[in-house]
Amino acid sequence: MKKYLALFLAIVLALSMLGGCSTAPDEGLGTLDTEVPDVEVESDIDSDQEKEPNNSGEKPSDPTEKPSEDKPSSQKSAEKPDEDKKDEPSKEEPSKDEPAKEEKPGNDPVEDEEKEEKPIDYSSWIKVASYNIKALVYNHENPETPSDQFEDVVKVLREIDADIVGLQEVDYFKSRSGSKDQVKELAEELGYPYYHFTKTIDSGGGEYGHAVMSRYPIKSSKEWHFPDDINATEPRAFSRHVIDIKGKQLIFYNSHLAQKSPEQLIYMMDRFMEKEAKDGKAVVMTADYNAKPVSLIGCFELDAFTLLNGGDEFDNALKTTVDDGGAIDNILVSDNLDYYWDAEKKCGIKVIETTASDHYPLYTYINFK
Repeated sequence: MKKYLALFLAIVLALSMLGGCSTAPDEGLGTLDTEVPDVEVESDIDSDQEKEPNNSGEKPSDPTEKPSEDKPSSQKSAEKPDEDKKDEPSKEEPSKDEPAKEEKPGNDPVEDEEKEEKPIDYSSWIKVASYNIKALVYNHENPETPSDQFEDVVKVLREIDADIVGLQEVDYFKSRSGSKDQVKELAEELGYPYYHFTKTIDSGGGEYGHAVMSRYPIKSSKEWHFPDDINATEPRAFSRHVIDIKGKQLIFYNSHLAQKSPEQLIYMMDRFMEKEAKDGKAVVMTADYNAKPVSLIGCFELDAFTLLNGGDEFDNALKTTVDDGGAIDNILVSDNLDYYWDAEKKCGIKVIETTASDHYPLYTYINFK
């Protein structure tokens, strides 16, 4: 018995020493249930930690103890102080070690939309001209004395270099112009393989009228005289030509209208031109209309045709006469054709100011849609 009592006391003493307890060995004796409680041991340990903080960085041995609310040092080190952030490259600014990327022009879609449209290249379009040549005898210095203007007219027409030309006031073997076939001579000189003369009246030992010259084949030509009740001082006529342009048909009208030109234009529209345009045919009319564009309002449907010299805003028409005759020459096109248009001038023709005749030549560009 004494042997077991001595062993028990040794165990109690050892436990007291391990727990740092100053209690005498015999104070913890009793029954086995009166061993030093774990709570008292934990209390002693917590008391020591308050007096002497644990600098080892190790967690308490008791798993029931709540961890510190401070983040571990490993997480704190991940948060760099403000001084370190200054050394970090900015997301908005390129790094010093990395060259800045250059922005390529034209990459902004909004900027691309705002760019102006590229100018149209009209070199492949059909160039159409209209010119009242005054029978090649206009004398600007002395209008009462005829003067041969063949070379001057050839020069300006060569400069324009149109594919199709509508001519007005053309002589055919008249004595005043040397009894020549004027359209034939002009066509040969300028290199037009196709041409047609339309007689309006007999005059001066020959004929007087208008003509067409073309670089494309003229497949057919027809002529009509206006009724006497819508003529003025002399009979007037108009011609209709079917021109083959690379397999497509262009209906080309040409005329020299009288002072009653609105009535004559209405006559042409009602019987031919408007119906053809509504049927999808491409229609062009060159003429000395003998009337300013504003006088022609109501002669045709504005949604079917456009007068290129002035368009729908007739104040923008360009002067087409040497003297103060105003804008009485024009080119009319059906709206199923594309045509040249100067948005700034609000006009679809160009003129060349010359005294080779008492009218200026005018020209434009058209294209099939």
